Amino acid sequence: MPGTISKHYNLEMPITQIREIAGTDKRGINALGVIKATKELDFEAKVRKRKTR
Repeated sequence: MPGTISKHYNLEMPITQIREIAGTDKRGINALGVIKATKELDFEAKVRKRKTR
């Protein structure tokens, strides 16, 4: 997700570097990784908890 956002805003950074910042591994990325990467890339991120049904 951070890679897609970066591409949309024309951020010139290799996807491998974004994955490293976000802590992406073979299993993918978690919410904390998304927040960490967005802050590191100078984007604003907000976390919202969804109520379970």
